Amino acid sequence: GDGGDRAAGPPGPPGRGSDEAPTRPVRKGWRPSRSTVWIASFAVFFLMVGLGLFWVVQWFEVPEVTVPNVVGLELDQAYAKLEEYRLSARVVSYDYNPEVPAGEVISQDPPSGATVKVNRTILLWVSKGPELVDVPDVVGLTRREAVISLEAAGLEVRESDFEYVFSDTVQKDRVISQEPAGGTRRVPRGTTVRLVISKGPEAGTVVVPNFIGEHINVARVLLAGMELTQGTVTTVESNQPEGTIIAQDPVPGTEVAAGSPVSFTVSGQAGGSEPGDGTGAVHQTLIHFKVPDSPATQTVRIVITDAAGERTVYGEREHAAGYEGRILVNWTGDELLVRIYYNGDLSEEYTVKADDSGD
Repeated sequence: GDGGDRAAGPPGPPGRGSDEAPTRPVRKGWRPSRSTVWIASFAVFFLMVGLGLFWVVQWFEVPEVTVPNVVGLELDQAYAKLEEYRLSARVVSYDYNPEVPAGEVISQDPPSGATVKVNRTILLWVSKGPELVDVPDVVGLTRREAVISLEAAGLEVRESDFEYVFSDTVQKDRVISQEPAGGTRRVPRGTTVRLVISKGPEAGTVVVPNFIGEHINVARVLLAGMELTQGTVTTVESNQPEGTIIAQDPVPGTEVAAGSPVSFTVSGQAGGSEPGDGTGAVHQTLIHFKVPDSPATQTVRIVITDAAGERTVYGEREHAAGYEGRILVNWTGDELLVRIYYNGDLSEEYTVKADDSGD
């Protein structure tokens, strides 16, 4: 027939009444190829290498200078000279130096002649000059005592610098004088002190001093410091105070053998007992003193009183604060009174008994 068996034709385009929704194609994300990644990595690597080389070149292109010598220059001069070379400086330390004046450069690092880049810091060591110390007064001390005192103060003492001379007034082996003088000024540590040491009277002889007008006990003290002995003491009536020497034998200025006696005529009651302490014993005492910490300089005076009366044994000498000194004194009687004055004011007073004098 009439088309009942007609084959169905191809479907037409979907109409609005179709039950199926239209579909859209799915687009995949973009990924770089492996070759692209390698190219980018190499580019970054070479960029970093290039920057590194650039900075290295910049570093090595910093100007260089030769370090000048500033040793021996004053610090301000050293700074100025280094600045001329576009260098800076820093002081590491200030040190005592007996050979380089204060304020001058002792050494530097890097040394002169070295090649460095500009703006390099040069290290400097600067001198404070010599360290100054007080010179102790050792006149009157034994040679050994003087050496100990001077070395303790930081000074040098050499036996080769000692001068030995004969002396009729200073006991053998005691200091007659010193240079530099004690207590007068400060000197560099390590300064050599020269001493003049007594050899005692020359060739066993002694020149007899003048005792006339002295008290007999004073004469005994003086004799103890010489190689003389006391002879006879005769008392006669006189208008002089009791115990005053009015004549002596040998007469003053006579040269006699060491150990010779000196006889005296003293004022007193004719035929009476010998004036003085009756024993003629002479004692020795070492007096120590230390100057107070202030003021900076002070005068020192030491006065003793014994059987011979009152007398000054260390008169108005100026010393720096803190100075320590010692003097050896001879005295007679049973008791010694010691008074020490600083700047005219009594500071110390004490008594020494004959039994405690250590002679």
